[in-house]
Amino acid sequence: MSTLASAPLRDTGVRTRRRGAPRPVLTAVPAPAPSHGGMLLVCAGLLLSGLLTLLFLNMSLAEGSFTVHELQRTAGELAETEDALEQSITAVSSPAALASRASRMGMVPAASPAFLRLDDGAVLGVAEPASDDTAFSVVVKPPRTAPPALAVARSATTDRR
Repeated sequence: MSTLASAPLRDTGVRTRRRGAPRPVLTAVPAPAPSHGGMLLVCAGLLLSGLLTLLFLNMSLAEGSFTVHELQRTAGELAETEDALEQSITAVSSPAALASRASRMGMVPAASPAFLRLDDGAVLGVAEPASDDTAFSVVVKPPRTAPPALAVARSATTDRR
């Protein structure tokens, strides 16, 4: 005998039907009713609410940027007005402008000023009537310079370099 005939049969997992057994009846199973409508509505609602939220946030940010732009424009105008007012105050309060206004008002400079001490009422100095022939002279302080010793020291350090 051959080796093939003597080998035991292996179980291949395939079942064979017996000749006399009845054949099972196969029937079609009805397809389940599609129930995707609820899920579709939920997804559409979430999408719509997300888009509306984004639209609202975008409108809020745009409104805020317009407000910021308007406030920056107003701040710029106020800064320009402040600068103009400071320049006019500086021009009016300069010593030359004050002397000119005093002359137009008929004021003349005092030749010898006198001062009144308020705590005891004493008059310090001798007051003399001012004459109309003197004119105002405005003395402007020269720019502050370094003392000569410091200037020499600076020039010596620059020569060494």
